[in-house]
Amino acid sequence: MKISAYHIVGFLLAIAALHFGDNALGIYDTQIQNGFVWFDNVLHALVGATLALGLLRWLGKKNTMLSQTFTAITTLHFVLIAATAWELFEYIFFTLFPNYALYLKLYSPSLVEAASDVFSNVFGAAILLIGFAIYKKSQSG
Repeated sequence: MKISAYHIVGFLLAIAALHFGDNALGIYDTQIQNGFVWFDNVLHALVGATLALGLLRWLGKKNTMLSQTFTAITTLHFVLIAATAWELFEYIFFTLFPNYALYLKLYSPSLVEAASDVFSNVFGAAILLIGFAIYKKSQSG
């Protein structure tokens, strides 16, 4: 399966549009008032899957002959590190520029929320990898 850079950029743009669209419509505020921001977790899962696609594309261009298990573990670690780095960025951004962070909804209100975001990213990547493994198995047999 060929992964295009245009698809990856398209996914990221769509995720950003959904984030800022929901922000503008007040959906995030409503969910925060209800105590659980489920749509944010969906977007994080989509970002995790998109990051995984990007790494898989990069590995595919390198023509490396890595085992499927090694590739999956590497991909999950990559997404875990990227998601953790993003949550650290959000914390620093919120600390330095709280008004902008609140306006853009680029912050995690708690450590539990940040951990949930990281988990959602890794979960999205894992679902993508499972889907690819099932697809690959169906093509070979």
